[in-house]
Amino acid sequence: MKVNKERLLQIKELNVGQRLEQMEGKQMDEYVVALNDFAEDYSEVEYAARDAIEMRDSDLLLARMQELQEMLVKIGADDLAAECAGHIEEFSDGRLNKFSGYVSFLLTQTSTLSIDIQMALFKEEAEPPKEISLKTIDELLQGVGALQKPAQKTILAVDDDPQCLDVFKMALKDVPCKIIAVTTGGAAMNFLKTQEPALFVLDIDMPFMDGFELARKIRKKGCKAPIIFITGNAQKNIVVEALRAGGTDFILKPINPQNVKDRVTSFIGASPIGP
Repeated sequence: MKVNKERLLQIKELNVGQRLEQMEGKQMDEYVVALNDFAEDYSEVEYAARDAIEMRDSDLLLARMQELQEMLVKIGADDLAAECAGHIEEFSDGRLNKFSGYVSFLLTQTSTLSIDIQMALFKEEAEPPKEISLKTIDELLQGVGALQKPAQKTILAVDDDPQCLDVFKMALKDVPCKIIAVTTGGAAMNFLKTQEPALFVLDIDMPFMDGFELARKIRKKGCKAPIIFITGNAQKNIVVEALRAGGTDFILKPINPQNVKDRVTSFIGASPIGP
């Protein structure tokens, strides 16, 4: 399995740093296997942990968190693993609500980590249709709207949930960009008849035309701007399907405003407005 080392190095939760740059041969193969195992197994652990929270089953929740901690250690996510171990050690039944809150927060972090790992592992596996020649991320950053000023960059956001669009827009309120928000794939395609944005943000689960179908239509039309998918699912099949449809990155639900800002600005090259 090929792996994008540069993309792995950009994942701040992986505390491998120089070790990764020096990995070759068998050592690299073993690390890739560990990453792949994490990507394959994570969703099952996440769902079991969330079920344990729902049932208020402290024993099951502790078991799942211990399993997740071991998984994080194996891939070199040392900071997250140490934080997880600390909370496990301090846990008592009387603090179940507080511990459950921490677990929910951790699962959001590790779901994002899982998706980032899969993007590094499965990018080559999920080649786009041959008739569409997608550029690399670096090329997209240089080429999409390169002659536009930051304030002229347009983002087309598509989600059938208006509240989600509101949260997305609020997260970018300090970023100089123009956000066009629509709730259907049909409305998005109508917008593309006259304009092409610098970035697409697409929800995956939408009625009539889901995000995958919309992304394929966008690529078939010849639009090469980056596509960020919004999803609440970190499973491998979802990530691979998104990549095959022309996706470039992901924003995980529930939406974290800082994560939105970081990922969007990395593509449109705009800096948040500040004092």
